[in-house]
Amino acid sequence: MTQSRLKIVVAVVFLLSCILLIVCINNDAAHRTIIDAIVKNREENQEKKHVAQVRKAAEQGDAESQYLIGNDYFISAFQPGAPEDRYLEEAKKWYRKAAEQGHVEAQYSLAGCYNRVMIYYRSDDIFIPSNPEETVVWYRKAAEQGHVGAQIKLGEYYDKGWGAPQDKTNAMKWYREAAEQDHREAQITLGDYYFKGEGVPQDKAEAVNWYRKAADGGDTTALCLLADCYFDGEGVPQDKEKAVEIWRIAGNQNSITARYRLALCYFEGDGVPQDKEEAVRLLELLCKIHPKFGTEAFHKLAEWYYDGEGVTQDRAKAAEYFREAAGWGDADAEYRLGKCYHDGEGVPQSKTDAIKWLQKAAGQGHKEATDLLRQIEGK
Repeated sequence: MTQSRLKIVVAVVFLLSCILLIVCINNDAAHRTIIDAIVKNREENQEKKHVAQVRKAAEQGDAESQYLIGNDYFISAFQPGAPEDRYLEEAKKWYRKAAEQGHVEAQYSLAGCYNRVMIYYRSDDIFIPSNPEETVVWYRKAAEQGHVGAQIKLGEYYDKGWGAPQDKTNAMKWYREAAEQDHREAQITLGDYYFKGEGVPQDKAEAVNWYRKAADGGDTTALCLLADCYFDGEGVPQDKEKAVEIWRIAGNQNSITARYRLALCYFEGDGVPQDKEEAVRLLELLCKIHPKFGTEAFHKLAEWYYDGEGVTQDRAKAAEYFREAAGWGDADAEYRLGKCYHDGEGVPQSKTDAIKWLQKAAGQGHKEATDLLRQIEGK
């Protein structure tokens, strides 16, 4: 090859390389998409192969595989457009195969399938399982193998008389089993049983022991119950300073109940030096951060503003807070708001609005509201 031809070949090769490089750069995203598709396809094929292997093992009687197949159907039942009832029946079928071989998670999951289907009884305003007897059978089997979740549920079923005669003693037995495995909810429930004397002789000191166990684990509900006991001297010597200390710990963990109780302590001077302004500040902050807290905080603030306790008296502000509490169905707040409209305090006087709110309160059996309503209507 002559030198001139060699130069031409080199130039052509260089030009083609540049073009190829440009094409590669411009199509990098496309190449990545192709590679991703290949990887995804490979993973899907591996997943299908794995599923096929699990199903084969399940069909050959392997309990763990049967449990996994049940899980797959259970999860799939709640995907958009999935035939929920059919998949749930398949889930129960496979859970049952594993459960009958003693697979504890399958027993618990099978009970959960039955527990999930509830019937609403409007007369009692409650939900109960549609097949409580079958649910109890499988919760018991799992509970007897030490499954803490099953122990909790079995305790609940005995407590409410679902699937078995109501039996507080038996309920307590299973709550204790779970509590001794450091289950916080069970420890609190066990404490409640001792506190009320349900299923066991009343023993408030023992109740405090169980509340403390759960509180030591950081449970804010338990902390508040423990603080209540110290504040009222129930099961322990009364110690309001200790109660405030515990409520403060729970409040620092965002317990709404604890923050509310702290505000009341400041207002009354219980366990802390009295500071009504601080009480108002705490409650207003609580209502701002947690507006869905409910009636108590709004109602208390309304009373304070109405009477001028810890704040400059402001009947308009009081009416505003009574309205917030009334919006949560607080009968006394409905009455107080109705009375504000009747007297024209904090709001423009309005017989129509007064009757509206007084009727709401009277409908809940509020005596003062009923009496004022009769007076307005001339009855």
